[in-house]
Amino acid sequence: MRVALGVLLLIGVLTGLPGCGKSEEDVNREKIRQFVEQGKDGRALALARLSGLETDRDIAPLLEKAQAEETKRLKAAESKLAAARMRTAEAERQQVEKRREDQKSAKEQADKDGREAERRISAKHDKIENSTLYRPKHINNIAKNEIYLFFAEQGGRVSPLMISFMYSGDGWIFAQEITLVGGGERFDYRASRTEVKRDNDGGEVWEWLEVPVSAALMNKLEIIAKDPGATLRMSGKYRHDYVLRKSDRDAIVDMIKFYRYKLG
Repeated sequence: MRVALGVLLLIGVLTGLPGCGKSEEDVNREKIRQFVEQGKDGRALALARLSGLETDRDIAPLLEKAQAEETKRLKAAESKLAAARMRTAEAERQQVEKRREDQKSAKEQADKDGREAERRISAKHDKIENSTLYRPKHINNIAKNEIYLFFAEQGGRVSPLMISFMYSGDGWIFAQEITLVGGGERFDYRASRTEVKRDNDGGEVWEWLEVPVSAALMNKLEIIAKDPGATLRMSGKYRHDYVLRKSDRDAIVDMIKFYRYKLG
């Protein structure tokens, strides 16, 4: 009799404890209510799905409210994302348009500069070969310590741009190396034995070579040509330094502008 009474008392105590007697569904319902009250509608709907309470009558109104709020939130987020994408697309469109305008303006300016430079460039046409040789007008037929650019055009095709280095004096230097400096830039070139040409007449000697001008060298030459102290050194057994004249430097700039213009 005493044992039975003790068991009844223990059951009474346990059922009186907080949380005791609640099923898992009751606990989940309470959590769902709390989530909805806190505005955590997504979590409330997720818990309802996981716990199988999506159709539970006791919390159906809460779930309907949560669903409506979540749908509203998602639509707002989608609308915000769409607006952001539209702004990004418009910004990109404007950037592309600006680049096109800048490229168009740069091309128009380059063409203008090329046509202006053409006035100071000599065009020697060869009827037999149907070709035209372009070089600066100030270059002498018999060169004397000169540096200049030149190129040819044949049948509408433009040849690579070349640069000529020329030494003349009363004694050979047997040039093999070229160094051109100016504006913080430097160009070095070591020629092969066959590249350097030599001639003499009446006690005067000439040594010269011609080198292709790459895009990188073209950029360097534009900088070098701006320096009044730009200097060419041709060296071998002996050496000779030559400070570029203003006409040399101006001609380099003109030939580069005209060459780019002819390339289109």
